Amino acid sequence: MVSYLINRLLHIVAVLFGVVSGTFVLLHLAGDPLAGLIPPGAGPEVENQIRIAYGLDRPLPMQYLDFVGRAMRGDFGDSWRQGRPALDAVLERLPATLMLTAVATALAVGVGSCLGVLAASRPGSLLDIGARLTALLGQAVPAFWLGTMLILLFAVELRWLPASGLQGPGGVILPALSLAAYPAATLTRLLRASMIEALGADYIRTARAKGLSRSRILIGHALRNAALPALAFTGVQVGFLLGGAVIVEGVFAYPGIGGLALEAVAARDIPLVEAFVWVVAAMILVVNALSGLVAALLDPRLREDGLALRSASS
Repeated sequence: MVSYLINRLLHIVAVLFGVVSGTFVLLHLAGDPLAGLIPPGAGPEVENQIRIAYGLDRPLPMQYLDFVGRAMRGDFGDSWRQGRPALDAVLERLPATLMLTAVATALAVGVGSCLGVLAASRPGSLLDIGARLTALLGQAVPAFWLGTMLILLFAVELRWLPASGLQGPGGVILPALSLAAYPAATLTRLLRASMIEALGADYIRTARAKGLSRSRILIGHALRNAALPALAFTGVQVGFLLGGAVIVEGVFAYPGIGGLALEAVAARDIPLVEAFVWVVAAMILVVNALSGLVAALLDPRLREDGLALRSASS
């Protein structure tokens, strides 16, 4: 377990280094970083002063080395627009996005698991057909369009929920539904296929021969083995939810890091964009590491493989 954690930590550091380097390159390939800061009609003297003030007068390799050295420590400098540390601005809005992601993940896992298990329990039935059609619809509908329709129905017509912002607990429901639709649909199809394959295995026939109840076979035996691909998919989908929050938070004017990222990109606030990308990448890596630990706890074979690899290496 210790070696696993060390390997995951080294993996996280390496990936963060790649993310930081890629972000620097892409932002500078997009054009002059000062395009949004130089006042209209400003002379060369003013432009030169601004470049010196933000350290953009130095050669690009020196800027890269300085940026990477600071970014790996979580120091991105001050936001060009807000005049305060960029990382603090992102972390200030992070709790709202984490709450939205947690609610959306819970909805996706709950709905996807229920539909997937019910569909697999009776393949070819009306229940199975309905679950697959629901999953197909959830995968086909874009999150921003679904969010707009939810606003029109539940906020404008029925007036049950707020249309924008985070006004109490109800403010997170509509954005979470918009975010959860696609992963819930994909999880339904994935879990259905895994469950059908598991239900045809020899150990399931043995469990039936022993007289175990249908619910115990489904939940205690088939689901435990079929859940491993779904668990890995859920870990990956956390990154999808964090990335999709950029658009959904814009639709609902939700006060999270997604809306902050849109503002930073529009204003070409490079330190803020860099801090946002670093925070999202770090969260995705941590979630993937945790999902790997949970998978190892659920499946003893993964732990045995890890022990065999360590024995072979020693």
